[in-house]
Amino acid sequence: MSTTRPLLTQREAAAACGVSRTTIRRRREASELPGAVLDDDRGWLIPVEDLLAARVPPQRPRSP
Repeated sequence: MSTTRPLLTQREAAAACGVSRTTIRRRREASELPGAVLDDDRGWLIPVEDLLAARVPPQRPRSP
C-alpha cells in the first residue's frame, strides 16, 4: 500500500508555520528538511513530517 506524503511549497510551509520563507530556505539549506525535493513546476516542496521533525510545526489556524 502506497501513501502520499503531504508536501508544501516553501511559501505554504512558511505560512503554515508562522515563519518567513527565508527561515524555511535556511532550514532546507542546512539539511534540516532532508525530504525536500525540487519540483520543476512548483519549486521546493517540503514534507510536513520534515517540518515536525525540524521543530518548525505548522500552527493551528487562528480564530477570527
